[in-house]
Amino acid sequence: MAKLLLAGQFHPDVQTLLADRPDVEVEILVEPTEQQLIDAMPGVDGLVLRTTTFGAEACAKADRLKVISRHGVGYDNVDVEAATAHGLPVAVVGEANSNAVCEHAFMLMLATMKDALLSDRDTRKADYSRRGAATAGEVSGKTILIVGFGRIGTRMARRCAAFDMSVIVADPYVPRRVVQGHGYKYVEDFRDALDRADIISLHRPGN
Repeated sequence: MAKLLLAGQFHPDVQTLLADRPDVEVEILVEPTEQQLIDAMPGVDGLVLRTTTFGAEACAKADRLKVISRHGVGYDNVDVEAATAHGLPVAVVGEANSNAVCEHAFMLMLATMKDALLSDRDTRKADYSRRGAATAGEVSGKTILIVGFGRIGTRMARRCAAFDMSVIVADPYVPRRVVQGHGYKYVEDFRDALDRADIISLHRPGN
């Protein structure tokens, strides 16, 4: 029987799905420390990893590990060089969570522009003293600088354009013609557009 270690917090449906697999033993560590993850590695065949760092020491302890699967598209918390040296493939989810991340980023932008958090707090306290403060704004007509035009950045750009925003894209790895073909403005260096942007949305590794 294969042993699967889930390192982090996962949706309950994940556990339900795995419970139907008699050939898989599942262990869950909710937000483990790096040392806790290291200590748990012996005897593990597969690792699904969220944010805990997986380094060289964890690789050395992984006597049966066959794959490291990151719950996301970034792998900054995985020592890829060490994993490669131990013959361990590192997998990411591809486009599986692109819409979810994009929608979350878009929600945060709207919530910030609308002062949603402060309004929610005030309403819960029946405090309406800020009602006339007029601090909330609209995204329509604003200029957003999107840094990174990958799976999430492209989706973010489409949603922003649909809300009548002016979109500037900075991504040195994407040709200018591709960005302009979508109807967006292009800059090679994001710093060249900082003075024009009302909002900046980062969609790149290490953000």
